[in-house]
Amino acid sequence: MGNRRHFIKSGCIACMGLTSIATLIEACSAPMQVVKSSNSDLPNILSVSESKFTSSIHVVIVRDDKLDSDILLVKGKDGYKALFMSCTHEGLPLTATDTKIVCNAHGSQFDFDGKVLKEPALKPLEQFKTEIINNYINIYTCLVRKSLYSWELLILSILYNCYFVRFRVYIDFLRNPLPALHHCSSNP
Repeated sequence: MGNRRHFIKSGCIACMGLTSIATLIEACSAPMQVVKSSNSDLPNILSVSESKFTSSIHVVIVRDDKLDSDILLVKGKDGYKALFMSCTHEGLPLTATDTKIVCNAHGSQFDFDGKVLKEPALKPLEQFKTEIINNYINIYTCLVRKSLYSWELLILSILYNCYFVRFRVYIDFLRNPLPALHHCSSNP
């Protein structure tokens, strides 16, 4: 009985050790190159020099102060793909490894095409159009910008709700003014 218990315990410890070593090896890989985008004259276009890619570098992280999350620029056989590194599950930032894109919060995983490899995320990553002009890769980010602060959202929500509540009371009053006037009178 003691031998079986010892065997199972040793096997579990070995599995956990191998898993930990594999995770550490993946985490200790060469860091991704992070590039600040060249500011173009147009507000929703990020530019990255094509020289950032070499025969050994096929993935670059593009960082811009105007965006909530980075963009992963991937060089493929048929051009470049620009993936917004914001998890489609809850909008949290993602981390790129040599083989995949990972959400550290809930474990979602994506490939370098933006497709979901592991849930809880169900939708693929947002992908931006890219174009090469004069040895620069232009990334067209459309209307993605830093999100509103929570206090801004709170104020907008309050204004929205107050406006529509007052509007609804006003419409109800126009439809049938007598019950509203009855509630306003001081006589019971």
